[in-house]
This record gives sequence, C-alpha cells and structure tokens, in this order.
Amino acid sequence: MTHFSSKIISILLATCISFTVNARVFKCEINGKISYQSAPCPNSDDGQIDLNVNRPTNKQIYEAQERLDNIYKKKEYEQRMRRQDALYTLEVLKLNAAIKQADATYDDAVAHRKEAAIEQRNMDLRSGKIRTVQDKMKLRDEWDRIINAIE
Repeated sequence: MTHFSSKIISILLATCISFTVNARVFKCEINGKISYQSAPCPNSDDGQIDLNVNRPTNKQIYEAQERLDNIYKKKEYEQRMRRQDALYTLEVLKLNAAIKQADATYDDAVAHRKEAAIEQRNMDLRSGKIRTVQDKMKLRDEWDRIINAIE
C-alpha cells in the first residue's frame, strides 16, 4: 500500500467517525434476561438508552494524522537505510572480487616471470659459452638472486 493511498484511507476513516452518532437503543428485560434492541420493548416502559458518540476535535484529528505521518516517515527512512546497506554490501563484494582477481593475475605474472628467468638461466648454463665450473656457479648464483628477487 502506498503512502498516498494510506493517507486517503486514514482521512476517510477520520471523516466517518467524526460525525456524532445518535442511535436509538432499547434495553429490555424479558423473562429476567436483559437484551438490547433497536425497537421498543414489548409491554414495558420506554427503556430507551441514548448513545452519543462525540466527534473528535480538530486537534485530535491533527495529532492522529501527525502520528501517522511520523510512522510513514520512519518506515521510509528505514527502507532507505536498508537499500543503502544493501548497495554498500554489494559494492564491498564487487571490490573484494576485483581484488582477488588482481591478486590472481599478479601471482600468475610472477610465476611466469620466474619460469622465464629459470628457463633463461638453464639456457645460459647449457649454451657452452661458459667453460669453467666457477663461471657456471657464478652465473647460477646471479640468476638465483634475480629469480628470488622476483615478487
């Protein structure tokens, strides 16, 4: 139900109950039992009871409408806050997914760089250009230092 239609209903209800109601009600005692009816009691005195339901004052109507407006404002505020919380949660989830994807991409890039560096080191060691064992050890140490520095 929308805010507008709820206001219309509340105004109609206030209007319906705002008129003074005069009803003829008769209290009758028949065979020791009391009953209330809209027609006069048979074989008895008048027995009529006047029911007067008074119309609420303008102040009472205004206060009731203010309470209703405050309820709607509170509900609208709560709905707006729930929507904002949901949007915030969605954004956080999107950012976390993006961070995980970036981390995975970075890890893949580091792994590929290490593989390429190891392959280059092995090619250099197998190339035959380096003849002495000391030069090979020196080159291997240099490449190991480069490989370990990747990250």
